[in-house]
Amino acid sequence: MIFNRQQQEAINSIEGNISIIASAGSGKTTMLTHRIKNMTENHGISPSSILAVTFSRKAKDNILYKLEELGIGGVHVETFHSLALKMIFSAYGTNRFQVWTAQWEREKIVGDICISLHLCSSDDVPYNDIFSFIALQKVNMRKPTEILVYPDELPFEQKDMQAVYVAYEKEKEQRGYIEFDDFLNMTNEVFDTDPETAKMYRNLFQYVLVDEFQDMDCQHFFRQLF
Repeated sequence: MIFNRQQQEAINSIEGNISIIASAGSGKTTMLTHRIKNMTENHGISPSSILAVTFSRKAKDNILYKLEELGIGGVHVETFHSLALKMIFSAYGTNRFQVWTAQWEREKIVGDICISLHLCSSDDVPYNDIFSFIALQKVNMRKPTEILVYPDELPFEQKDMQAVYVAYEKEKEQRGYIEFDDFLNMTNEVFDTDPETAKMYRNLFQYVLVDEFQDMDCQHFFRQLF
């Protein structure tokens, strides 16, 4: 690939903060991997001190493939969520929480909560609306007892939606379950309450290259870490 002047400038810039704003398919990931090549081959930077992080598993695999093509190994390549989960396990141990992936069980718990709160029957549980509502709170980093974000259309009153969210999180806590949407928020809490873990990762990752990021919790995640 032939790089333009701005791309080559980014590849050759090693220290300090650099932000690249470009459209999809413009070569950002290729530029990122060539910057890593420059760092390791021309500036004596250890691959193990470099973190390359992106949003999706597909993008992560793409970075790994491009680094392999360049003959570079040992770089920490993660998605935001895989990195966050490793940090959670580092802080709490691998046996404290279980990652919850059984959708049928999630639906059963939500259904039981709605029925117990006299909001619906077993035949009319608005699963999608409830899960979307909970996901919206997680993206905006809102705990159940805080002021929540309410979209225009809700299946129940605001106070009832909050009651469902409170009961859902309480059930998860009792079972030791965590979900994908919890990873970044939990890691932010680790950084707030466990400075030694935060310091360990700050010392480990001397150079951080972000392929892409989305959402408020991703932005807060990196402000906390670095």
